[in-house]
Amino acid sequence: HTCAVKRSGEIECWGDNRDGQATAPAGQYQQVSAGGQHTCAVKRSGEIECWGYNGDERATPPADAQTQSNDEDMSSATGRIVARRLDNGRTEFAWHVEGGDRVLPRQRYLPSEPPTGRWLNSSEIIVEGVNLGRINVRVDAETGRIEFAFTPTGGDRILPPSRYFPSDAAPGRWLRSTLIEPGG
Repeated sequence: HTCAVKRSGEIECWGDNRDGQATAPAGQYQQVSAGGQHTCAVKRSGEIECWGYNGDERATPPADAQTQSNDEDMSSATGRIVARRLDNGRTEFAWHVEGGDRVLPRQRYLPSEPPTGRWLNSSEIIVEGVNLGRINVRVDAETGRIEFAFTPTGGDRILPPSRYFPSDAAPGRWLRSTLIEPGG
């Protein structure tokens, strides 16, 4: 059998299920490993859960087994939302890891004629294999300014104090938000 962690954090398994090894429990996970007749996975909390054949206790993790949680992983990905106006007038946005590189999500451009007042989302921000969350962007209905926010995976939207992009920004220059700690 084979299992994979979906972007949502849920596990999906397929193939041989004679011992229940392909019947994944509900929950949010960050890693999964499929054995012959059992499966073990690391929850986002860092706790290990196993299922399937356990006749020789292969599917029983040691009592003190735990890995680093997703929240701990995210603390090292503190960063800022960065945005720039392009020559064609569109706005591009990304995540800039503090002291590191810029992460460009697949969906990272504000539409040419964005709806006002409604939040739009980037694709996932992945840093060192960890899904931090998504950048949120909307056009303020009153001022026409572009507003940015960040929603960590499984968390509430964070509105950094410095989060507005001027509507008359010069093309090419990256502007940045206040520092954001996705796991904090």
